Amino acid sequence: MGIMLSPSVFRGYPHTERIVILIDGNNLMMGAKQFKEGYKIDHGKLVSFLKGEHKLVRAYFFDCAPEKNQPRYEEKQKFFDALRENEITVFERPLRYKEDGTPFQKGVDVALATEMLSLCMQNAYDTAIIISGDSDYAHAIDRVQHT
Repeated sequence: MGIMLSPSVFRGYPHTERIVILIDGNNLMMGAKQFKEGYKIDHGKLVSFLKGEHKLVRAYFFDCAPEKNQPRYEEKQKFFDALRENEITVFERPLRYKEDGTPFQKGVDVALATEMLSLCMQNAYDTAIIISGDSDYAHAIDRVQHT
């Protein structure tokens, strides 16, 4: 016969699990847009919810931004500043453009996977939470799980 403890028993208990949160910004935004047009995400609340009562090592947001002379540069920088105010580290890559002027992202997946693997090698976290809809991270996640 086992003993069942209610979660209230653990309130105030110093949790030692170290959490790192890695957000693929574009994938999160596209998911929110598909969920509901105009849907806004409070990134600070999202990080707080995911962290729970564990120790947050760091939350990262990976995204691309237009160059200074491109449209929406100021808007994107204000967004990044708001993330930083919520103690979210921003990994910013330059937005790329096709020959027809269509913007596309390059290097975000590699940056996120590299940071996750680097922090793992430093034993900086116990649990990594990746927010993305991208299967490109599968191999990196597999390597971390078997480290």
